[in-house]
Amino acid sequence: MEQMELQAEIVRTFSDAIDGEWGHGSLWFAQVGGVASAGNMVTRPDGSSQPIRLPNSILRAFSKLRQSMYLPERGAWFSAHVEVAPSGDFGFTFNYDRRVYLDASEGDIFESVPSESDLLNDDSYLRDLKEFPRAGAFIPDWYPTTAAPRRISDPRAYFADALSAEIVPLPFAQQLWDASPAWRPVLGDILAAVPEQIATLTDDFSAELVDPGLDTAKAMWILDGPLQSVSGRVIAQRIDQGGLENLHHLYLALKALPTDQQRALEVEGLPDYPTVPAVPAGATVATLYREGTLGEQLELMTRAVSDTVGRIVDDDFLQRFHVAPGGGGR
Repeated sequence: MEQMELQAEIVRTFSDAIDGEWGHGSLWFAQVGGVASAGNMVTRPDGSSQPIRLPNSILRAFSKLRQSMYLPERGAWFSAHVEVAPSGDFGFTFNYDRRVYLDASEGDIFESVPSESDLLNDDSYLRDLKEFPRAGAFIPDWYPTTAAPRRISDPRAYFADALSAEIVPLPFAQQLWDASPAWRPVLGDILAAVPEQIATLTDDFSAELVDPGLDTAKAMWILDGPLQSVSGRVIAQRIDQGGLENLHHLYLALKALPTDQQRALEVEGLPDYPTVPAVPAGATVATLYREGTLGEQLELMTRAVSDTVGRIVDDDFLQRFHVAPGGGGR
């Protein structure tokens, strides 16, 4: 029932938007991975044809129709074509199997266009399959199984944008800042060290980063390893040299976070230690590591704090390059 109502709404809205006399109307809509586009053509009594301006409500109705028609085995259609007559008669045709191409300059959605002109890419189809899963028998042979590398047309500008990007503090990072003065210099070092490290790397790897064949996956590979050194440097400067008391304050702040934030940092299951381990006066984390006298309690605290710093560095890094965790494109 909902599907018929949505189809009637689409046709009614389209017909109401047509001014003057007309003899036939065609309307199409395509959507893959959250990227959608629509087009139309109206034929006049004199034989001329022209598109009309479509209300945004048609796009929303088409998107709702696609969701309502989804079948777990069959999947969701990629495009819909509608033929409409002034009498109110109409017919819908749905495409589940042919790849569509959304060229910014419009055109035939089934006509292949250069990848740089296509609003859709392999990532779009992979996201769509995740949102609307299909049984293997209904996945076409052409359907991408892995995301194609996205090319970086101007690497220097790409990395310059990352250096100047305004980073939104992650919730747990902000909570740590508010929870403990001991965390503030650590977080300050992170915010300063990441862009500094990126700037250094763009010089060290300048030849690779201006490679015409560079894509975001390779760029992330070049930058990822050296950026991990940011974590080690922050730990060395603010934890090892700061002594055990400082480490304990950082750990207590982690354990004081809300449960969901502890879970995000994977520290919710660690014990609550009211005091630092009994170790020689003046000992630091670094000296205990070197001497091999690191106890289980101290090891857990060190690992939790170190992993937290690493997570903050990683997420700051990914935000700067607009890369979703686990993804590889901009």
